[in-house]
Amino acid sequence: MNNSFFNKECFPLSYIMFKSEGREYKSTPEHDKVSADIGMLKVYKTDFKEGYAVAFDFDLKKVIEEGIVVLGLDCLKKLQSGLGLTLLRNDPEAYPAAFKVYTFGKAIGKAVDEEAVPKPSYTIFQKPIDHLDFLRSTPCWLHPYWFKSSCEILPYTTFLLAQAGSRYISMASVSSSYTTSYITSEGIKVFIGKEVNRISKSWVLVAAEDDDPYRAIEKLMKVFTRVTCSKLRTEKHRPLIMEGLGWCSWNAFTTDVTAEGVISTITKLKRRGIKVKWIILDDGWQNEITTHVKASGIPEWMVRVLNSIKPDERKFPNGFSGLVQQVKSTGVDFVGLWHTLNLHWGGFSENVCKELDVKAFLNPFTNTYQPPLDLIGALKLYEKFASYLKKEGFDFVKVDNQWVIHPLTYGSAFLGSASSAVEKALQLAFLHKGLDILNCMSMAPENYSNYFWSNVMRTSEDYVPFWRDGAKLHAIYNAYNALFLNHIVYPDYDMWITYDESSKLHAVLRAFSGGPVYITDREIEKTNIELLSMLTLPNGEVVRVDFPAIPTRDILFENPYISDKLLKLASRANGVPAVAVFNVSREDKELEDVIKLDQLPFVVDKENVVYYMVFAKKGGKLNHEIKFKLKPLDCEVVLLKNVEDRYPLGLEGFILPPCAISYVTSSIIISKASGKLIIIDGDGRISFRSVKQDEVVDLEGSGS
Repeated sequence: MNNSFFNKECFPLSYIMFKSEGREYKSTPEHDKVSADIGMLKVYKTDFKEGYAVAFDFDLKKVIEEGIVVLGLDCLKKLQSGLGLTLLRNDPEAYPAAFKVYTFGKAIGKAVDEEAVPKPSYTIFQKPIDHLDFLRSTPCWLHPYWFKSSCEILPYTTFLLAQAGSRYISMASVSSSYTTSYITSEGIKVFIGKEVNRISKSWVLVAAEDDDPYRAIEKLMKVFTRVTCSKLRTEKHRPLIMEGLGWCSWNAFTTDVTAEGVISTITKLKRRGIKVKWIILDDGWQNEITTHVKASGIPEWMVRVLNSIKPDERKFPNGFSGLVQQVKSTGVDFVGLWHTLNLHWGGFSENVCKELDVKAFLNPFTNTYQPPLDLIGALKLYEKFASYLKKEGFDFVKVDNQWVIHPLTYGSAFLGSASSAVEKALQLAFLHKGLDILNCMSMAPENYSNYFWSNVMRTSEDYVPFWRDGAKLHAIYNAYNALFLNHIVYPDYDMWITYDESSKLHAVLRAFSGGPVYITDREIEKTNIELLSMLTLPNGEVVRVDFPAIPTRDILFENPYISDKLLKLASRANGVPAVAVFNVSREDKELEDVIKLDQLPFVVDKENVVYYMVFAKKGGKLNHEIKFKLKPLDCEVVLLKNVEDRYPLGLEGFILPPCAISYVTSSIIISKASGKLIIIDGDGRISFRSVKQDEVVDLEGSGS
């Protein structure tokens, strides 16, 4: 990496800092190690073809207090404008208020006061007093933010992309071996998990650079998967829940879910012609007990504890197997069960240990049982639980609350190794039993650094029904988080209600997510059949982009919520370049913007390019740019194509028209549904042709 941003002049370190026996040690090393009367701490830089990685180890005569080491990086000072992802909460008052008013109120038919929800500013981030204060905030969701200089880099940043002169720099923190790390405005903050005086080599940072921002991220993620257990998304299996449309019980029933309610809802959806291929039985099925936790300096709170692996018989009188059989008798192919990494929010009781015949870790703070923090112990727990769920007929699980490994281990175990053990055990057990995993509340390095097999993950906070501002934040969070995370998982943009005011925006977002698409409707008579028909083919297949869409170049370092820029996400649909455009402005005002070919994250030949707007049903020949004007929460989908002669662009009436046909050649297609075939020529002229499902059309011949 000659003449690189990361040259010897500014790397590896400007200082190393830690505390021991009440004293702060801060050393400015000449090269790559600290040697003093208390021992040795050494930092390593390893170059890879795509970038480099940083690791460290130490052997000291005294323990490091709080298990925290700070490695200062002078090179950060050279960063200019950039994008970061942090685990700090954004607008910490807005989301809890919205959750109470909309998720536990309006969505389930209760009268609410919507004025009680403050309007998010996107300029207020949580400011924890210390690390324990940070952990109390449930730091499991990444939030995008933008900075103009390195001094604006927020604590607990896990990923950043920034400009440095003519180059683009990408960095990501890592969880490996013994530690988990985060990027700060000064360097790398490393958390060991407990106070020790010795650890062997642990990776803490990966970095890459390029003159193209997207290549800089691609390089970064190749290095990331070299030094962690995680693998690239394209090297792993396609998740089961990518097949067809799904439904989840959460926003339909919250914790008041019952077997009767689930069966009734699925039956009504089927009667209305909606082909639901899979469902998730979310939180609320548990046979549980509650307990109260008291701790010095913080309010007492209640925790829900799993008391049996069997469901609450009052809600599910025929057990899990009875529910699964009934659901599948309606034509649903796959049924999944929600649970947390520790089986329930507050863990599980001794009775569950007896049911599974396993030993577990008794958390002295909550006095409840948690997964063992070693690989063998955790594997035994998850193997027994997975065996039970498979026997009951489940096909996959949604595993929530994965971030909880951090507070469970903090102060008593090595954070990196405990996280690795539990995450590996979870994947190995469910892989062995043939159950797929949807990961949730897992956007911390100690979780996704260990996804060697699991390949789908929630990429934002929960969808909050009927919350206008929440729809905007939801779009932004998913779009920018996916820029980083789509390299190691399929992004899950969460469920949504089709009769939400913002349902069109949510439907387009899901089609462009490249991940699972599922709804959570409660009032089926209100279900938006027309919208769902734009997302699903007659065989139940969902139309989606070829790979997860990512933000265009012009908005990488712009916040669409507080700027006058439209959010633009680009991918391909059945090989055809596609751009989704959204108005997610905080001010609820109409916005104008443009699309240019050089904004796209991939190369499109600029010769003879034509375009088609899916919702506006118009198009033409591209002359430099396409102008847009969108009202608040509105969106548009634009298809771009190099065309010489007449070209079959897809079927009208679908969010992604090219996904409704199969290309045999550039002029011969097979229609996957009945409808109107969109035909566009090299001059941008548009015509339509009626086709039937499975019909073969040859634009150069007579068709058949």
